[in-house]
Amino acid sequence: MNHRNTMSKSKRYIFALAWLIAFTYGAQGDQEVPQSASEVSIEQGNILMVKKPGQTQAKPFVIKGVSWSPATRAPKDGPNPLSTLENVQYGFFFDWDGRYPQGHELLQYWLKNELSSHLSDIPLMKQMNVNTVRLYHTIGSSVEEYNQVAIEIKKVLDEFYKNDIMVIVTVAISKEQLDTGIYKEVVNAYKDHPAVLMWAIGNEWNLNGFYGAWDSVFDASARVNEVAEEIKALDTHHPVCSILGDSFLDSNSNDECGVLWLVKDILAHCPNVDIWGLNIYRGESFGNLFEQWSQTWQEIAMEEKPFFVSEFGIDSFSVSGYSSYQSCPKKAYNVVGVSDEKKQAKVDTKLWNEIKKHLSVYSKSQLCLGGLIHEFNDELWKVGSYHVGLGGLPDIDYDSLTDPDHSYDDYNAQGFILENNGTDNLLIFNEEHFGLVKVDPNGSTDERIKKQAYFAMKRAFNNRPKAGSVVPSESVVKKNTTIELSAAYTDKNGWEDIKKASFLISSSISPRHCVYAYYNQNTNKLYLKNNRGNAWIGGYAPGSSAVIENSYAVLDCSKVSATGSDTTLTIVWAIRLKTAFTGKKNIYLYVSDDSCAVDGWQKRGALSVTSENQKQSHHDKERKGNRTQ
Repeated sequence: MNHRNTMSKSKRYIFALAWLIAFTYGAQGDQEVPQSASEVSIEQGNILMVKKPGQTQAKPFVIKGVSWSPATRAPKDGPNPLSTLENVQYGFFFDWDGRYPQGHELLQYWLKNELSSHLSDIPLMKQMNVNTVRLYHTIGSSVEEYNQVAIEIKKVLDEFYKNDIMVIVTVAISKEQLDTGIYKEVVNAYKDHPAVLMWAIGNEWNLNGFYGAWDSVFDASARVNEVAEEIKALDTHHPVCSILGDSFLDSNSNDECGVLWLVKDILAHCPNVDIWGLNIYRGESFGNLFEQWSQTWQEIAMEEKPFFVSEFGIDSFSVSGYSSYQSCPKKAYNVVGVSDEKKQAKVDTKLWNEIKKHLSVYSKSQLCLGGLIHEFNDELWKVGSYHVGLGGLPDIDYDSLTDPDHSYDDYNAQGFILENNGTDNLLIFNEEHFGLVKVDPNGSTDERIKKQAYFAMKRAFNNRPKAGSVVPSESVVKKNTTIELSAAYTDKNGWEDIKKASFLISSSISPRHCVYAYYNQNTNKLYLKNNRGNAWIGGYAPGSSAVIENSYAVLDCSKVSATGSDTTLTIVWAIRLKTAFTGKKNIYLYVSDDSCAVDGWQKRGALSVTSENQKQSHHDKERKGNRTQ
């Protein structure tokens, strides 16, 4: 999270990984990483589609994840980035006259070397059901400096891919990086990596003017638009996004506090950007954000484009008192309060559920692709860093000969005050407490301790629906008679979260020459696959007088019922099997929820379709056998 005019030319790089939604689900383990790109596009009414190597078709993708900057405790000392054979003092990352190297040089060197040291975070994200990660990382502005760490970055991307958390790369975060053309090196280096989801330009640059480098929103927008066009010329498999802060205002401003540039002015002048990311902090609700996004496109009379919430959430420190500086932004010090993990878990979950209601994947009128919680781990170094702007004597405790204690590796509660946040709440961002995992404040290691929010979001992010049982599970059915089969589908988030409940009678999992029906819970409509398995027919409500049929079966809507209770959706399928449908068949169930989590085809029963003559013949043989004995 950045704040208005608080960062100098920070060189942060962002990666995010995406997983594809498929019929089956599970970790890929230690499989080989393909040497070809995932194909990503926006299709079918602002739905993000991803086709991984080896897949025959693209699948809808919903962004569900976290931001990740794995560096946690600042070390007391470490290698000199300008001469790595010697050690120098680290601690706080401020710049001051005579310091060698300067704080920002130490921070950038330290951050880029922390990535591969925290690969153990990635399985924890997988366990939390994360499918997307926004990774903050600095790799320098020169090609030479970039090449020094490119191998380490590939290791990180590989590890994400192996854990089904595939990824996005921010190609430039400052004007310096836009000017040097480093973004071209990044794109060419990783465009064929299967973890890449999209390329990103900037971070909240409408609030910082690319860290003071531009005074004009139109000049900055023009350059972003040019870079987006250049990237798409280099790579046709991935979209380009750009990350903005929350500035749905009435007018632009440039003053002593920095810049506040209107979102609508940027959108109007960046037609080459395909997707937008928004960092949104408005308390316990997004307010009218989703309406604002649509209204903004209407105001500029341009075709709507989708967005994802690139940062959201609250920290786990509840403030009861503080002092403040009249700065830009307003800073809180002498902060007192207590840890409140329960509230963080509650609000983070509430915000995610709000995002789910506005996902484009299940409503054509929506434009949201998903969201990322800020952030995976607490960062104890942030109070005392040049680019965050918090701390400084006497607010933080420096190490000295007379006072060996220090706070650069301890928790600090300083933060930013957000008064105009779109809600009635006065918010204080306690920068070192946003993580879903923490560390022992009295310890000396970065071992992760899961907060309540970790477990809450683990439940909220996946809780894949389950294909339950079929009653009766085995039966013998005569042709041209109606059979009623009761199928149960469950979702721990509540039966209302189930979107699609499918039912298949076939000798194998195939959409052709079978009885394949599904119920759309959101629209309360029933459908049946045609004979060739290439189109759906129907679209009628359970209990209606309609019938839906192909050459193999008739779905009698009047006898079909769909009822929900707690976590279970029960559908009674009433099906008359026609003469052309004979032999031994299996019964399969499939279910997906509103966020496209699925439980792929599961065998839940069997039936034998027979004629009266065949059945009589069986009895005749039985009687004949009895007479012979």
